[in-house]
Amino acid sequence: MMNDGFIIKNDRFSLTEKDLYLLRGHLAPRTEITAFLDGKPFPAEVRKLTENVDERFGGSEAIVSFQIPEDIGSRRKLQVYVNQEKGRHLCFEISGKELEEKMNPIKLFVDDFSVHQKDGFLRFQGWAVAGEPVKMAVLDADRKKMDVRIERYQRMDVLDLFDECEVDKNSGFHIEIRPIPQDRIYVAFKAGGNRLIKEYRTGAAAATIEQATRLAKKATDYFKYHGIKALAVKTYDKLFNPAMKPVIYADWIKKHLPSDRVLDKQRKTSFAYEPLISIVVPLYRTPEEFLIALVDSVKAQTYGNWELILSDGSGADVPAGSTEKDLKVPDGGSVKSPLDNLLDRLEKSDGRIRTVRNGRRLHIAENTNAALAQVRGDFVAFADHDDLLTPNALFEVVSAINANPDADLLYSDEDKIGIGEKYMQPNLKPDYDPDFLTSVNYICHLLVVRKALIDRVGMLDPAYDGAQDYDFILRCTEATEHTWQRNLRGLESQPLCCTEPSENIERRNLRGLGSQSLRCTEATGHIVHIPKILYHWRFFEGSTAANPESKTYAFDAGRRAIQAHYDRLDWPCEVMNGEFPGIYRTVYHWEGTPRVTILIPNKDHIQDLEKCLKSIDSGRVYPNLEIVIVENNSTDQETFDYYKSLTERDPRVKVVYYEGSFNYSAINNFGAKHATGEYIFLLNNDTEFISEDVIGEMLGFCRRPDVGAVGARLYYEDNTIQHAGVIVGWGGIAGHAFVNQKRGETGYQHRIICQQDMSAVTAACMMVKKSVFDEVGGLTEELAVAFNDIDFCMKIREAGYLIVYDPYAELYHYESKSRGLDQGNPEKVRRFQNEMAIFQKRWPEILRDGDPYYNPNLSMVTQDFSLKHN
Repeated sequence: MMNDGFIIKNDRFSLTEKDLYLLRGHLAPRTEITAFLDGKPFPAEVRKLTENVDERFGGSEAIVSFQIPEDIGSRRKLQVYVNQEKGRHLCFEISGKELEEKMNPIKLFVDDFSVHQKDGFLRFQGWAVAGEPVKMAVLDADRKKMDVRIERYQRMDVLDLFDECEVDKNSGFHIEIRPIPQDRIYVAFKAGGNRLIKEYRTGAAAATIEQATRLAKKATDYFKYHGIKALAVKTYDKLFNPAMKPVIYADWIKKHLPSDRVLDKQRKTSFAYEPLISIVVPLYRTPEEFLIALVDSVKAQTYGNWELILSDGSGADVPAGSTEKDLKVPDGGSVKSPLDNLLDRLEKSDGRIRTVRNGRRLHIAENTNAALAQVRGDFVAFADHDDLLTPNALFEVVSAINANPDADLLYSDEDKIGIGEKYMQPNLKPDYDPDFLTSVNYICHLLVVRKALIDRVGMLDPAYDGAQDYDFILRCTEATEHTWQRNLRGLESQPLCCTEPSENIERRNLRGLGSQSLRCTEATGHIVHIPKILYHWRFFEGSTAANPESKTYAFDAGRRAIQAHYDRLDWPCEVMNGEFPGIYRTVYHWEGTPRVTILIPNKDHIQDLEKCLKSIDSGRVYPNLEIVIVENNSTDQETFDYYKSLTERDPRVKVVYYEGSFNYSAINNFGAKHATGEYIFLLNNDTEFISEDVIGEMLGFCRRPDVGAVGARLYYEDNTIQHAGVIVGWGGIAGHAFVNQKRGETGYQHRIICQQDMSAVTAACMMVKKSVFDEVGGLTEELAVAFNDIDFCMKIREAGYLIVYDPYAELYHYESKSRGLDQGNPEKVRRFQNEMAIFQKRWPEILRDGDPYYNPNLSMVTQDFSLKHN
């Protein structure tokens, strides 16, 4: 990008010299700095950290320092100007009061303070350093300490910023408070004898002001990097472009639930195969209005070949002041349930409704099993006693079964229904994703399973009560014979059925099998996703839907269910609780340490390379490591001197020389020929490890037999998301998920922080089996600059392997947020357009049919998983 002055990245006071004020940023060539304090010239010292112009920022990194007088609080402002041939202009100013506050020995920077009224929580995030470790506490409006969780984490950018002394590497902090405290909070910081207390307003008005301030800063920063025209376009899109405005779900769902006309047409439709669907529902003292609503939703189904089995595990109807032990039950008799009269009425209302009167209190697994023992159907649908099915639910299921006769397990999208029958919180799911499934039970409702499969895997296991469905689903995925991942758009007009059994297509080129070629894995079952809302999960105070922590015992059961799943697969894993209830993390414990070769292309930029290499050794150092630097036409002698010293001091490093013109694919393919490792770690030179064990973390997944490549979570240097996986189709080709969202945010369905499978990950940080790299022929050299990593992942998936996104491998990627297509260079524009055309020709199916790991009801315009406008 062009830099017409001094782009300031950060400002701070020194930790060792309390009066020394520093501005750090990128200084354009042939630019001088002058400063004025209250209108009078003020000394400024410029020190360049690099002599070479950084192509990403258009200038050399530099520090401008000032000696600030003790009475700065009584001064008006400090102004900094850039002087160039075309004139002088102001690039920075700060008031004397602000400078006085910044002189505190505890240095604080707040990335985010936001009050989320709708979701009922407050977020506070940033970093704090001093000459010694900083302790934190949160106080309420009365200055009493609050019991909140303060997450501390590494901030490698902060370590790099404070080079005058060593600081605590865990300087970052992230706090979420639920519910939102009234009026205000105080955040206290302490380091030795130094203290800093900051007050933050938490009311609705304060949140509005804070949001406005944040937006104004974003606009200023955007203008600084992109210019007034780009800012005007972005502002217009935000204000007037309907495609950029958020979609209100209450409006969206009205258009996506079937109309009366469609429902009438469905009732008249006949299928070639019309299986009996057995709907099993465990009951426990269900409120009458909720149970009647559920039964009415079943009666309203446009597909009529169903049976509803209600299993009552309520136990005895005990009078007030008594217990079940006080009741006298006649020999051979059973206790009277509080639901008996209602169940009598429901059975009489429709001959397809049957009840199981258990006569005693049952836990949910045992109660469901009692219903399962009575089913007569070919398929079994599972529903909770207070939820609702949409009237087209069974019709869509039977459509899917007819389109895919080998289907063993089917699931749909769902939402929640609150007071006043208000629909909310849609759960729009990906196609079958085994790694997302072991991070969270995203399948949930509506779940339909072939009865023959249940006969093979067994019923629900009471040992996992609370997560009995989770355990059951995992066992089903293990037991089916083939796994095909279907996107069932347009079922009626385009049946999707496999043309070959999976054993015939394993490990061979699948191009030519149509859209299914990218939806085949080596998992084990016909698992069908219907991307339509077919189920409404009841949302009320105390329900699991409203408050997941109301069933905390279930989360331990979920963790045990996943662990049992891995034990059956004989994978050496440990399942840990994730950041939120119901989210889990898998850590692998394979034996041995196979060799990993890190491939790093480089042309000059040795400062970036040195920072990258230091970070590799900053945490848990992987013991069997080879580092291959692929040199590509550097011009500075300093670069080659650096290579020489580097290889002399570090025997793991070797430098190989690629002499052709820049071609990212060819450079990495060349480097791979020199790799001796079983695993190749593609890594950009402008990355920096944050996590303690990036290599070990990614290698855990990559060593699995079904995984071909693994990607990481990457941040820009301002701690916003640069990469959290890739969705194919965004922008016409592909885009990074959740780009520009703040660190600490978890994204739609918490997908930023969940281990999961994706269609692609960026090659800026990607681990791949060397055998897989060779099998697919490396990166496609026709794609010299753009889309080569996406194409590479497509080839890996085509060969039958999974691509995993692992958010617990975290790095900075110092790629400029503003860098894009150089519209002013016709040659680059032509190359970009040509490479886009190549990708479109190679992978037309996924571009036409959609990314299987992205729900078709989500936007293809924004990258935040918001609803599509339609």
